[in-house]
Amino acid sequence: MPHITRCITEPIRDSRNLSFDQRLKAEDSGLILAWENGRRDQSIELDLKQSFEKGALPLAVWKGGVDPEVKSKLKKVGSFLYLAYMQGLLGKDLDVNTDRDLELICALTGVKVTFTSDVSKLSKAA
Repeated sequence: MPHITRCITEPIRDSRNLSFDQRLKAEDSGLILAWENGRRDQSIELDLKQSFEKGALPLAVWKGGVDPEVKSKLKKVGSFLYLAYMQGLLGKDLDVNTDRDLELICALTGVKVTFTSDVSKLSKAA
């Protein structure tokens, strides 16, 4: 998968007019859809948006969020779909380079999350 970008000024697609393959199996592997869903949720997921703005990585729809109650983990693996959703919720351009993993540290818990497109890493991670 390549470097996926999309400008925040792009209109949100009507996903009802897109096939399953267009939404999730295209070259972007669903990243654009996840980002668009984040954009749609901006007015309803206010707590989640506020957590992202503070640098926290809260639990969300896709793998990558950190449960503040679980203090035993120092690192975690997450999906690029999580990052795409977060960027959309924050009203940012979509910018995910799927050619390399990206590490972020949750400001709330200190847990390091490695975001990846490697399905084997995602399936092994709890």
